[in-house]
Amino acid sequence: MTSDSGDLDDNSVYSPTNNNPTGINGHKCSPKNDEHLNELLREKHLLTEHNIEMRYVLSLTGSGKTTKLLTAPVKCQLVLDQLAKNPTALQGPSTIKEGILYNTGVNLTWDYIHSEMCLHDPDGFAIREPNVKRVKWKPLVAVGPHNEWSGHGHDKLSKIRFPIWGMRDKWSRQWLGLWVIPNNCLKEAIAYLYLSLIKKYGGTFMPEQSTTDCGSETTMIFGLATALCQIFSDLPIEQFLAHQFLKSVHNITIERGWLHFLVDQLNSHVIKKNKDTLLSSSMYGGENCLKPVDVDIIDSLMEVIGDETLQFVTPEYAEHAKEIFDGLNVELTFHNIWSVFQAMCNLM
Repeated sequence: MTSDSGDLDDNSVYSPTNNNPTGINGHKCSPKNDEHLNELLREKHLLTEHNIEMRYVLSLTGSGKTTKLLTAPVKCQLVLDQLAKNPTALQGPSTIKEGILYNTGVNLTWDYIHSEMCLHDPDGFAIREPNVKRVKWKPLVAVGPHNEWSGHGHDKLSKIRFPIWGMRDKWSRQWLGLWVIPNNCLKEAIAYLYLSLIKKYGGTFMPEQSTTDCGSETTMIFGLATALCQIFSDLPIEQFLAHQFLKSVHNITIERGWLHFLVDQLNSHVIKKNKDTLLSSSMYGGENCLKPVDVDIIDSLMEVIGDETLQFVTPEYAEHAKEIFDGLNVELTFHNIWSVFQAMCNLM
C-alpha cells in the first residue's frame, strides 16, 4: 500500500481519520534509565501509598472544597483584606477572587465572594453598574437673559498659538464674547475678560450666576463673582451660588456653542420654535436678570489685574503695527485678512 508519505507494510492500519498514521510522536520519549523520570515516579508512588492527591501538592484544590474546609472568620477576612485594596470599588467578584488567589493561594468560590461583597460592600455594585456613568440629560432652564453666563476655553487652534476663550448667555444662546488670547489657562486673563463683559453691558450690571469648568484658570472668576454678589446682590449667598463649577459634559450651553462660533452669524440666527425646550425659542421675553454693580469698582479691579496677559506683543510693537495698518487705509475682513497681513509684513 502506498501513500504520499511513503510505503507502509501490510500490517499497519491506515485510516483517513488517523491523525498520526506514521506513529511518530511530537515529543521525544525519555531515555530508558532517565533518573529524573524515575524520581518523579517514586514521589508519585509514595504519595499514593499515603493517600495524598497530587492536586493538593500542586495547590490545585478546588474552590468548592476549599471554601467548605475554611472557617467562616478566615474566609471572610480574606475577602475583606482584598476589598481593602480596592478603595474605588471598581473591582467585581471575579477580580476579587483572582486577587485572593494571587496574593494568598486560596481559591474561594465566586458565589461566596459575591455574597460577602453584597454584605460588606453593597454600594460597589451600584458603582460598577454599566449605565452608571452615562450622562443623564435634562432640559436647560433659565429665567431670562443674563440669568447665567457660561464660559469655557477652546483649544483647537492652540497648536498655531491661537487659544480662544468665550462666554455665552444660557437663555438666549448668544455669544457674549469670544477672544483670541496668548494663553487661555491664566486666571488673570480670564478674570479680566469676565470683568470686561460686565463693563460691556453698561458697566453697572452683572449676571445672577456664571458657570465654568473647575480648572485653575477659573478660580479668580469664582472669587470676583462671589465678592461682587455679596456686596451688590440681594440674593442670599448661602443659598445661591454666584459662580458654579460644572464638569464639561454638564456645561452644555458653552460646549454646544463651539460647534458653530461665528458670532455675528450665530447671534443673528433665528432660533427654531421648539415646544420641548424650557428656554426661549425667540430673542424676546424673559426677565432681564442683570444685577447692578458699581462701575468704579469694576474699573479698579480691571486696573489691578491688568491686561498684560492678553497681549501677544509689547505695547511698542503693537503701536508700530497699528500705524502701518492705518496707513494701508483698508477695511479688514475675513476675505482680505491674509493680503493685509502680507502687505504689513513688507512694511514692518
